Parts: sequence; C-alpha cells; structure tokens
Amino acid sequence: MSEECKMLEAYLATPTQHKQRKLHNKHYRYETLLHRSFNQECDTMTAVNDVVTGEDLNWNSKNALKKYVPNLLDEDTYDAKQLADDHPIRYANTAAVFDVDEDRHHKICWEVPLPGRGTNFWIPLQLNPDQEDWWHALIDEDDESVWAGELRLQRDGSRWVLHVTANYKVESDHSCSCESDDVTPVGFDVGESKLLVGCALQEDAPVDPLFVDGGRVRYLRQKKPPRKTG
Repeated sequence: MSEECKMLEAYLATPTQHKQRKLHNKHYRYETLLHRSFNQECDTMTAVNDVVTGEDLNWNSKNALKKYVPNLLDEDTYDAKQLADDHPIRYANTAAVFDVDEDRHHKICWEVPLPGRGTNFWIPLQLNPDQEDWWHALIDEDDESVWAGELRLQRDGSRWVLHVTANYKVESDHSCSCESDDVTPVGFDVGESKLLVGCALQEDAPVDPLFVDGGRVRYLRQKKPPRKTG
C-alpha cells in the first residue's frame, strides 16, 4: 500500500460582516507571525515556537507554522529567499472539524478555529459538486479510507476558499520496481516560494534538483485584468 493525496476545494459561503472582520483579523495575525518567524530565520520548530507562544493565534495555525517555516528556510526543501505577498492561513489537520446535515442548503459546515475558548464559529461550505463524495468520505468517522492532512484558507478576491488535503491509501503497483537499475525515482512538490521542485534519486541520493520560481505566477495571479469598456 502507498499513500497519496487529493486536494479538496470549497468556498466559504458569504460571511456576515462580523465574521468577515474576524477572518481578516486572523489573516493579518497569521501573516505577521509568518513574516516574523521567517525574518528571524527560525529554522527549527523550537525557534518558531518561541515566536508564536503567547500570541493571539489559534493553536492549529501555530502548529502549522512550526512545520512550515523551517521547511521554507531549508536548503533541501524550499530554500526561500523571500515570502510571497499573500500566503494562505495554514492549519494542522486537527482543524478539520466539520458538521453535516443533509437538510441544509449547504450540507457541510466548517468550524473556523479562533484563539481563546468558545470563540470558534461555524460557516457553510460551497462544495465543488465533483468532490462531494470525497468530502463525505473525509468527514465520515466510520470511513477510515480517507483522512485529513493540512488545511489552507486563502483569499480569492472578495471571497475565501478552503483547501483540505485528503489523504488515502492505494494498492502499490509492483509491476515497476524501483530497485531495478533501469528505473530512476523522480519526485515533485508544488509550493509557493518555489512553484515546483523536482529531483531524481540515484543510489539513494538526490541528483540534479529542478527549481521553478513562483514569482511570475504570483505576479500574474495578483495582476488585475483590464477593465472592459463599451
């Protein structure tokens, strides 16, 4: 058996002004701590923990930062020299708390984590119809074939989009053995500071890594389309 993942996507239903303000404040606090940890070159979880301890941010995002920032700085992972202008809010998988009610217009709601006791709030999700079965498998406590990984909450114009990593196991294909001299294992990872990282493995050692910078993509994504006239 091998483990693979699928990225699930859902837009938050339009929040009230009060909830919208909470989301923006939370995004600001997350960005502040991310930049502070990065600028202080916190390359270990302990170093990031020293920065985020006592700060007004939910512990799910603090735990995600402890893992993410060292990877950003690691030469063998992202080796980032600067941060993108707009990062998603990251959450550890403990933030994957959902409620399902088939009688609602939006059947699935997500509990948005906030710092402090009793401050979380629920918000409906607008699902991609093609992914509904994946969402139900992820949420079903009796279904152990799919489980949540990291969550990311990203601003998309005036809206918010939630991405959830759904992990699952598949039967390994033994028709192609990596132990053969004719096979070179190659891995790729999609990131933010580096859009794409690829590397081959020869004799259990990484060889000739490929780095594709994400700066141009971020520029195009953030660039507003020309206003139509006529």
